[in-house]
Amino acid sequence: MDFTYYSAKATVLNALKKVKDEKSMSRVSKFLKQDVCPECQGFRINKRANSTLLGGKNLTEVCHMSLRDLNSWLPKVVDELNDEV
Repeated sequence: MDFTYYSAKATVLNALKKVKDEKSMSRVSKFLKQDVCPECQGFRINKRANSTLLGGKNLTEVCHMSLRDLNSWLPKVVDELNDEV
């Protein structure tokens, strides 16, 4: 007996590898969904991590900043942190 546990994701991925025709694809497709996560809005950062502010910005906002904006914003944040110590 094989008692190997496969997660739902692994099971669907294995099934997708074996798809050879439309009939098998229709069986697998009912388990597939492509949508934006309602909790993280597609940023893949949990609420707790994103609730922490650094220089008035959360992690999502910082990750979406350009290098030019980061280059001017980050020294101000470092100065603010040094002033608090």
